[in-house]
Amino acid sequence: MIWSSTRDLDIVPTEAGKGNAIKFIVDYFDLTSRTVIIAGDSGNDRTMFDEFPKGIVVGNAQPELKRLKEENPPEVYFCPKLLRRRGVMEGLQHFGLI
Repeated sequence: MIWSSTRDLDIVPTEAGKGNAIKFIVDYFDLTSRTVIIAGDSGNDRTMFDEFPKGIVVGNAQPELKRLKEENPPEVYFCPKLLRRRGVMEGLQHFGLI
């Protein structure tokens, strides 16, 4: 069970979730987790941040994902403004990809 957007409860099998889905793609294409940069805004995105070291938390993220900042992950960029999609672009700039 995953709280998402502080109002929705997602119920997914243990083997499911966004983190495992991306991990499957990474394994399938024989990539490394260091080549993946994930982005999210709510609790159902947390499994991605648990699986991959680089990520972007957009400015309009829900509290359950913003709490990730308290863990001080070194390779997660927290957008300072409510930028939504532009926050992802800002994060990609931060990581030097655009």
